[in-house]
Amino acid sequence: MAYTAKTAEAIQAQATTEYQSYYDQLKLAAQQQTGTQDLLYQQQKSGLGTTYGTQVTASQKEYANTYSQAARETLSRGMQRSTYNNQTLANVNTKAAEAKQTIYNAQAAAESNIEAQRTSLASQLAAQIMQYDASQAADIQKRIAEIGTEEYQKTQDDIANTLAQTQLEEQMRQFNVDQSAQTVQDQIANALNQAQLDEQTRQFNAAQASQTAQEQIENALAQAQLDEEARQFNVTQSNKTSSKSSSGTKKTTAAATATTGSSVFTTNQLTSLLNKVNTPAKATTTTTKATTTKSLAADIKKAGSVTSFARSNLFGK
Repeated sequence: MAYTAKTAEAIQAQATTEYQSYYDQLKLAAQQQTGTQDLLYQQQKSGLGTTYGTQVTASQKEYANTYSQAARETLSRGMQRSTYNNQTLANVNTKAAEAKQTIYNAQAAAESNIEAQRTSLASQLAAQIMQYDASQAADIQKRIAEIGTEEYQKTQDDIANTLAQTQLEEQMRQFNVDQSAQTVQDQIANALNQAQLDEQTRQFNAAQASQTAQEQIENALAQAQLDEEARQFNVTQSNKTSSKSSSGTKKTTAAATATTGSSVFTTNQLTSLLNKVNTPAKATTTTTKATTTKSLAADIKKAGSVTSFARSNLFGK
């Protein structure tokens, strides 16, 4: 199945998710740290009211005592209604008010300093959060580029794998086609070879049959010649004997000789048969020659005019 590359939206979501938790934790830690410090500043500011309030009370008490002492001195001198006394007491009140204002001013300055520190702390937090946001955006963009490269490589790999698979399938198909064609060619070649072998075997068997029949006739011819020679020898011997015997005896010998002569083929007859085998009138192939030889052999057997020995050589019985 072909690989489906991620869309730009999917890549954006993946990159954002990968860095969201990390930067959220950084921002939260910075906010908690700033909050803790800001709380300390608030507590310090609250403590200023108590501290400076105590100073105001002490200053006012001190100036009240000074005022009372000056009034008593004036009274003891009988000068309570004098301009000097009034001026002295007025100066004490003025200094008491100035001291009180000085304390208030110091408190206001301290409070202002704390507020400035709080403002600076908030600015630092805002700058840090902004820095985190910028780093997060940069990391997300970098990750988007990395994922895009990965997706491109996966797509290219998938295309290469698909192409390789297609090429492999085509090679297998071509191999199977070649194998099928080779199998058909082998079958045709085997059938042709078998046909040639069968024809050679048939021709060999026909030649063997013809050769066997020819050899049988040649053996019969040789045996017939031997028989003829033996017969002629016997006749010669008989003739020699006949010259010494009566005419009755000559008749008997002649009859025997005639009978012996009719029991075998003559040399000329067997030679004629052999020539027919070697040169049949219409034979043009080995098969035709073999057929003619068998036919002649069958005629000899049918005639029954060869000796038992010759018959055994020709027909095996």
